[in-house]
Amino acid sequence: MGDRPVAVLEEHDSATEREIAVNLMGVVHGMRVTLPRMRDRGRGQVVNIASGASYVAPPCEATYAATKHAVAGLTEGVRAEMQGTGVELTLVFPGLVNTELAAGSRPTRGMKWLDPDTVAAAVVRAIAHPRPEVFVPRSLAGTLKLNKVLPPRARDSLGRFFRLDQFATGADAQARADYNARIGPRG
Repeated sequence: MGDRPVAVLEEHDSATEREIAVNLMGVVHGMRVTLPRMRDRGRGQVVNIASGASYVAPPCEATYAATKHAVAGLTEGVRAEMQGTGVELTLVFPGLVNTELAAGSRPTRGMKWLDPDTVAAAVVRAIAHPRPEVFVPRSLAGTLKLNKVLPPRARDSLGRFFRLDQFATGADAQARADYNARIGPRG
C-alpha cells in the first residue's frame, strides 16, 4: 500500500497517526517547550514550517494537507495568544521542495522544484526581519491566497489547470516504495 499514493479512505490508521504525530504534534510539543521561556524573557521567535498544502489539498495528500492546515491554524492561534509578549511567530509556506519527502513526485503545471537551501535562506531572512508569513517562492503567495477565496467550482477549475491531481497520483511508484522502505514501517 505504501508504494502508491492512497486516498484517505484507503490510508492505514498507523500511517495517518504517524503523519499527525510528526507534522502537527511535533510542532505542538516544540512550542510548549520553547514559548514559556520566550514569553518570560519578553522576546523570541518561533518559525513553523507549513506548506503550500496549507492552502491546497491535492488528491491522495489529504492527511498531509490536513496536518499543514492544522499547523497554520495552530500558529495563528498561538500568535494571537502571544500578542503583546514580544514573541514573534512566523509561518513558512514552501512549495515543492526537493527532499526525500517528495521522492518520486513530480512538479505539476506552474510548480518547480525548490532547493532546500532556498527555503532555509527564506527562514533565515524571516528570523532577521520577522514577518507573520513567508511564501517560498514569493510568487506562490498570490496563487495560494487566490485559491483560498475562490468559490469551490473556481477552486476545482484552478486545480485542474495546475493539474494538482497529478502531484501524488503521478508519482513514480518505485521511488515512493524506496522512500517508504527508508523511513520504516508505516502499518
